Amino acid sequence: MRAMLWLSGTVPLLAVMACATAGPPPPPAVAAPTVPVEIQAPADTVPVAKLAARGTQNYRCEPTDTGSVWKLVAPEADLTDPSTPGATVVVKHGAGPSWNHPDGSGLVGDGKSAKRAPAPDGVSIPWLLIPATANGKPGAFQDVVFVQRIDTQGGAAPAGGCTLGQEMKVDYTATYVFYKKP
Repeated sequence: MRAMLWLSGTVPLLAVMACATAGPPPPPAVAAPTVPVEIQAPADTVPVAKLAARGTQNYRCEPTDTGSVWKLVAPEADLTDPSTPGATVVVKHGAGPSWNHPDGSGLVGDGKSAKRAPAPDGVSIPWLLIPATANGKPGAFQDVVFVQRIDTQGGAAPAGGCTLGQEMKVDYTATYVFYKKP
């Protein structure tokens, strides 16, 4: 008798679960941001993550033919999920540029091939669309092919001259959107 009651209670639940999975697929979890045409992601990609960054753009004073200039050495930033209250660091961003996820997956961006658009405020680091290559390890970043940097605040090279070898860390914030092919 007990087995009959269990089965009779399970069948309606399974029917409800089957109905709940029927129908059109849900909308993407991450909406593509509105950005300048220069850094729009290709039409055959979809955004899969949108993370908030806080960190520094690190510069070193390097020689030129006419003196010296600040050159970007590397970024250092922690990326968090802005939709999670009290968010913990989800991704580490660093030299390369690179993005490393705690699950072991990671990306290296092709900074030389990045597409650029000026930051709307005219003084912050530019917005970018960076082609990326995954590190081959399974996880959150295994199929990511582009990283978009938008909503930048700060991070620009220091104004004025510098002393050779001098280093400077400039605070910045940004939003990073990660894209993969469906």
